Amino acid sequence: MLKPVVDSVVEKAPSRYSLVIGVAKRAREIVDNAIKKKEILVEKPVGIAVEQLMRREYEIVELTEEEMAAYAAAKAEAEAKAKAEKELMDRLMEDVCGDEDESDEADLFAEDEE
Repeated sequence: MLKPVVDSVVEKAPSRYSLVIGVAKRAREIVDNAIKKKEILVEKPVGIAVEQLMRREYEIVELTEEEMAAYAAAKAEAEAKAKAEKELMDRLMEDVCGDEDESDEADLFAEDEE
């Protein structure tokens, strides 16, 4: 990409870092959508994402510190909930499957004694 083109694209984002991250995320969405639809991309996804940004089909925004803190808290809460659900499922599976294993072992020992 030529420098004048980059400069005009940078104007569409709060910073160069945001530009790179935003375009990369949009390019990933483009690839994921193409995979779901079983389409073959003729153009490179990053090029498509930059063109879409230039046409203002999406906007790159930076989160404020408060928004980032709220996002981090929500993410931590979701991870804690997922961990608790996994532990619960593990305990349930252990209760369900654990009893069967013990009875199978008892049957094996009974057969050996005969």
